[in-house]
Amino acid sequence: MRAERGRCGIKMELSDIVGTVSDAPIIASQSFQTSAVLTSAGVYLLGSLGRQDASNALSGPLQFDAAKSKSSELLQIWCRAYRVAAGERDAQ
Repeated sequence: MRAERGRCGIKMELSDIVGTVSDAPIIASQSFQTSAVLTSAGVYLLGSLGRQDASNALSGPLQFDAAKSKSSELLQIWCRAYRVAAGERDAQ
């Protein structure tokens, strides 16, 4: 028995409003697009998007010390194909 294969296409965008200019938003974005061939019962890591934010703030009673903070995010795109069936074109 031959394992059936299928193609999966995905396009994602991760965006965030980072500020405004004259009440218009400034948007930072990343996009991800891929196409993969899948088989039944397969689990696939298709890709990932990452983002890091850094901010500076003044701290202390007289605000002489600058406090820096960093945050990071990682979004992974996973796919699980439960069943890939033969299409009409393949059945002939």
